[in-house]
Amino acid sequence: AASAHEVVVEAWRRFPLSGKIVTRATSLLANMSNVPDICPALQRCGVGPLAMGILDTPIRSTANSNSNTSKDSCILVVVGGGGGRDAAAAEEEIDEPFVRDFVQYLLTNLEDSNH
Repeated sequence: AASAHEVVVEAWRRFPLSGKIVTRATSLLANMSNVPDICPALQRCGVGPLAMGILDTPIRSTANSNSNTSKDSCILVVVGGGGGRDAAAAEEEIDEPFVRDFVQYLLTNLEDSNH
């Protein structure tokens, strides 16, 4: 049977375009990372690269959301394979500042557990 963190990481991997899943997974994993004994398990599951993918994706400006976007700014849409209105809504949710805050907090806890 998979542990809770493994289920969460797998959902994050399988549904990278679902704003709700990414947001909830990120917040849950950030909270789990408060427990130093959990951090190695999170690292083994590949949380680091998933989290870095969020931080490496440029933030879309709401003022420029209708302008031409670069290939890099559309990475979540390409990875998710979808498109259209649902993809744009998911990308907007993932662009929320608190999601990036959770990701940064998660990465900081993972880094601190290595020392």
